[in-house]
Amino acid sequence: GTAPSIPTNVSAASATTINIGGTVSFTADGNGNTINWYNQAEGGSIIGSGNTYTTSAQCTPGTFTVYAESSDGTCSSSRIGVNYTVRNLISSDPNNGLICTSGGSATLSANVNNGSNFSWTPSATLTSSNTQVTTATPSTTTTYNLSCSVVGCGTVTSSYTPYRDWE
Repeated sequence: GTAPSIPTNVSAASATTINIGGTVSFTADGNGNTINWYNQAEGGSIIGSGNTYTTSAQCTPGTFTVYAESSDGTCSSSRIGVNYTVRNLISSDPNNGLICTSGGSATLSANVNNGSNFSWTPSATLTSSNTQVTTATPSTTTTYNLSCSVVGCGTVTSSYTPYRDWE
């Protein structure tokens, strides 16, 4: 038989940049055929079936692609991909982490959904060590470590070093 036409209207039905622990939903139209979802462009196993697909909680930062193909049960179309991005665990305001003067600060945020048990260390130069957002006022170059629990991911950890631009 002839391969079905490629799926149409393949897109994200939710935000495509998400926090750790977040999910992304996708939609596609199989034009009368079944939509199968994959996490690779060729081969691999079906990760979902139907006109909509929602990822599980995403636990690893980076950019990823979900692929949709249309299947009539015998033949399948080529796949169409849609990208999404999972933010790094820690972000800073200012976003480059630049602290220009002694006594200056940077706000550090844990980019998580459904997070708990926040633990920032070392805590001496932080406004809080057990919240999702804290402010760092380091007097010397300091690497801050974060550990927290995220539903669907377990314990996640990362570190961040604000950049001091003074002597």
